[in-house]
Amino acid sequence: MIELLYQIKDAGYDPSIKYEAGKLTQIGLTFQNKIHILIRTQQLAPSNNDGECNVSSADIYNNMSSAMNKLNNALFKAEHKSHYSKRDVDILDEYRTVVPVGMLKDAVGDLVEIDISKAFTSAFTEITEIPVFNEFDSFSLYNNEPISLNSLYIIKAKTGNLFL
Repeated sequence: MIELLYQIKDAGYDPSIKYEAGKLTQIGLTFQNKIHILIRTQQLAPSNNDGECNVSSADIYNNMSSAMNKLNNALFKAEHKSHYSKRDVDILDEYRTVVPVGMLKDAVGDLVEIDISKAFTSAFTEITEIPVFNEFDSFSLYNNEPISLNSLYIIKAKTGNLFL
């Protein structure tokens, strides 16, 4: 994609570009005769750093893209989407959850990844309800009181725990 971008620039065009996760994922061109061309990466989840998807034909890509859209639409529904206040977004950004990476006892090598491509698949299968938060739900500091279901807490942990 980057080589193609340079060829387009060298030919005198000024395309629009889109990056996801630090990678060029889309090049757009609009010509004076109102023709629009959009060149996208074959990778169905461009922000995913876990490999690339290369296919041999447009039909295969279109079928894969259609299946990916069907899966995403089944999993990620608008009615499951939370809406947060500015303060809560700031807290979520500051205390973002990341996949644990580090040394394990008796590990071979220097670094071990823990489930980075599946991101807690077994926990995902145990979800029985989806809490939806809005601007009226805000984070509370946890002070050892009984936990209220579907509430947002800020907790300081003294020991590591993958699922707290």
